[in-house]
Amino acid sequence: EDAISTRRYEHSALMFRSFTVAEFKEALVADKCSPGVVLDIDETLSATNVAWFERLTALFGRPAGADDADLSISELIKKYSLAQHVPHWQSEEALAWMQNQRDSLDAQRGLPLVPNAAEGVTRLSKIVPIRGYLTVRPIKVVEPTIEWLQQHEQDGFPPAPVICKPNEVPFSDGNKWKAEVLHELFPYITGIVDDNPKVSIYAGTKYPGTLFLFSRPESPEGAEHAIPCETWEKVVEEATKRKESLCNPTKGEGSKTIE
Repeated sequence: EDAISTRRYEHSALMFRSFTVAEFKEALVADKCSPGVVLDIDETLSATNVAWFERLTALFGRPAGADDADLSISELIKKYSLAQHVPHWQSEEALAWMQNQRDSLDAQRGLPLVPNAAEGVTRLSKIVPIRGYLTVRPIKVVEPTIEWLQQHEQDGFPPAPVICKPNEVPFSDGNKWKAEVLHELFPYITGIVDDNPKVSIYAGTKYPGTLFLFSRPESPEGAEHAIPCETWEKVVEEATKRKESLCNPTKGEGSKTIE
């Protein structure tokens, strides 16, 4: 029975499939997987922000005379980072639109790639195994999320489990949930590439793995222990330096101590 169980998990771990955290950990243990990392999806692999900012600008606009009225979409994203931070889009209608997008199956389809994500993931996978995709997207949208990942398998996204936020965890607690998952999965999962500094902040300085803070030239206050990586090229560069700690966590050093 143990051999059958191991084969089952070995097979499923090589597929884009929805896993709970418990199922994912069981699969990693049963398959005796070598340590690896997980990847965030939104703003790390998919340029979700671009689609959101464009649509919100069309639907709700920006007041004439505002200091951001003449900014391009890319400049607006650089200024506010996330759509929910834009002061002009705090109406009930705008916030409801954002929540609808998070819960919408169709909204997860056809999203563009983050620049150089495909090449970056391909190169990263040659340094350390990519064991899964860990996202605060709700489980209700896992099917189109998997479809999107499958569409980019030929671009270099390796087949692996997809772990979405459980329905009982509110969106506001999503990054805290993700940080708790990282602690639970260590040393089977030794790090994450994620654009949101809140994950690193919640993971804290006691997290023994490596936190690659994507799309940031520097780590903000509270996340100084994370490794800022403005581009996918930088992710690959920093992962190369830390290959030993990522692949052999009992021998290497964590993100906090390697320079």
